[in-house]
Amino acid sequence: MFETKPDFWGANDNWKLNPYNQANGGPCATPNDFFTNAEARALYLKRLRYLAARHGSGPNLLAWEFFNEIDNVYGALNPASVADWHSVMTTALKAIDPFHHLVTTSLTGGSLRDEIWSLPGLDFTQYHSYGESSPATRMAEVVSTMRSRYQKPVLIGEFGVDFRGWTPQSDPFNRGFRQYLWGSALGGSAGTGMSWWWQDLHKE
Repeated sequence: MFETKPDFWGANDNWKLNPYNQANGGPCATPNDFFTNAEARALYLKRLRYLAARHGSGPNLLAWEFFNEIDNVYGALNPASVADWHSVMTTALKAIDPFHHLVTTSLTGGSLRDEIWSLPGLDFTQYHSYGESSPATRMAEVVSTMRSRYQKPVLIGEFGVDFRGWTPQSDPFNRGFRQYLWGSALGGSAGTGMSWWWQDLHKE
C-alpha cells in the first residue's frame, strides 16, 4: 500500500491506489506521511475502532497484525516514523479492544529491528524465512536469538524454500518444508512455521 515501484513480480506498487494518497483525496503527500500526518492517524484510529467492534469478539482471532513486512518499503519510509506510529497505535488498539487480543506486526527475515520489536505494546515478534540452507537448525537459532533479545514469544510467520515459489525441484520430497515445520515447532517458536506456498504442495 506504500510501494511506489513494482516489485519482483512487476506489481504491488499500490501507493497510486492508496486512499490516503492526496492524489486520491487523502491527506498524505508521501507514503511516510501516513505515519506522521495527524489527519491520517485520526482516520486510521477510526478504522481500528471499527475493526475491534466488528471482529474483536471472534473466537478464532489470534492477534491484530498491523502490517506484513512493512520494512520492505523502508526505501520510501522513515523507520523512526514507522516505529513511533506503532507505539501510538498499539496503545490505542489495546484501549479499545475489550477482549485483549495480542498485537503484533511483521518484518522481513533480514531485519532484527529493535525500534519495532522492543515496543512494549507488541506482544510477540515474527520472523519470515526464505531460502535457508538448513531450516531446522536455523529456525532454532532465530527463535533463540529473538527470544533472548526481545523477551517475547516468536512466531515464524512465513517460510519457504524459495521466495519465488515452490516446486518439486526446489524442495525434493518436501525436505525443506518438513524441516521448517519441525524446526520451528521444536526450536522454541510459539507454533509451527507457516508456509507461504502451501497451496502449491499438492502439485508434487
